[in-house]
Amino acid sequence: MKKYIFAAVFVLLALIIIFTSDYHAEAQTETPQTTTLDSPATVPPPQEMMTTTVPATAPPVIITDSTQTNGIVATAEALMGIEFAEGGDEPSEGFDNSGFIYYVLRENGYIACPRQISGQLEWGSTVGIEEIKAGDVLYFSDEPGGRASFGGIYTGSGTMIYSPYPGEKVKSADITAPYWQSRFVTALSL
Repeated sequence: MKKYIFAAVFVLLALIIIFTSDYHAEAQTETPQTTTLDSPATVPPPQEMMTTTVPATAPPVIITDSTQTNGIVATAEALMGIEFAEGGDEPSEGFDNSGFIYYVLRENGYIACPRQISGQLEWGSTVGIEEIKAGDVLYFSDEPGGRASFGGIYTGSGTMIYSPYPGEKVKSADITAPYWQSRFVTALSL
């Protein structure tokens, strides 16, 4: 059993390294986009990525530095365009909102991440919007001043990636817009 877990972790880390390397190469050739408060970003600005080489004999570990944060962002970015699916928590079936967060975090070593938002809110350290960093999980309410009912992965530069609702796909949003600012509830810092 340990062999299979080790193999799965090794494959996951290799995929993260590949996605990170590909994204970093693309980010160097593209012109960075700028956003304003009145103009929501449709593509998040390039993020500076780090790559790590893991020897084949390394034991499975949970990485807790900026490499993991970049992996969380890279995983979320790689899932953009996948259809919303009620109850979905796998790329092959689609994602509902909490299923998207659950999948991204588990793929990056947070295997204890709860599946539902109510459980996620009790897991991790909460921070205010002024303290968020790339890789943190943001939670919002359906109405201003309400309870957290959906969330996304913060990618930096005022954007997040999330799986919104039926008929939509995983996409990015400009959280500096008044809509998002008025509905922000909390963030989990990982």
